[in-house]
Amino acid sequence: MAYMWDFGDGTSSSLENPSHQFGNGIWTVTLVAITADGCRDSVIRRALVTVLPTPIADFSTQEDISQAILLSQAEIYFLNASQFATTYLWEFGDGYISPETNPVHSYGEPGSYPVTLYAYNDFGCVDSITKSPILIDPDGSIFAPTAFSPNNDGLNDEFLLKGEGITSYQLVIFNRWGQQVYVSRNINDSWDGKFQGNPSPEGVYIWKLEARILSGKDVKMGGSLTLIR
Repeated sequence: MAYMWDFGDGTSSSLENPSHQFGNGIWTVTLVAITADGCRDSVIRRALVTVLPTPIADFSTQEDISQAILLSQAEIYFLNASQFATTYLWEFGDGYISPETNPVHSYGEPGSYPVTLYAYNDFGCVDSITKSPILIDPDGSIFAPTAFSPNNDGLNDEFLLKGEGITSYQLVIFNRWGQQVYVSRNINDSWDGKFQGNPSPEGVYIWKLEARILSGKDVKMGGSLTLIR
């Protein structure tokens, strides 16, 4: 006996009991059997094999997670790019999960959070992907008073910025004419209200700050302060 198999996908076999790996799709298989004296018979099994695509899990984020994100900005929009899936399960690395297709998740604490997405089809097949940890850094916080009175009474005699998580710092203060009256690169320094050793007049002054916080990001701030005598 001789055999001719046509698997419907452009491939064939002459084995009696072949094995064959099909791709995605619906396949009709034909078998022709031939005896030694040339007699033959055939059978066609239409739509004999149905192969469904397996899920392919993938995702991205609206935010750039290649760099650390400040805690105050740690609301992450996840964009599902999976294929051949109908249901999903997200693990955000902080103990929270979500079945949403495109979830939004806020992190409540600084840390390193690997994110895993599981993608399922209707037949229980699953694929998963885990991406590099999302780094959440603490915020660098700065407090700036709006007024001070350098009259040596022991109360608010100096203008001093207070901050946490600051790694580098430059403070510049200008008078109303734009003249620089004070500059410092030490967050522990304070302005005593003097310029070139002389008391500066009452009025409104402008301060500008350039700082770098723990995450390595640069922060620029500014405001006004009132000198009262």
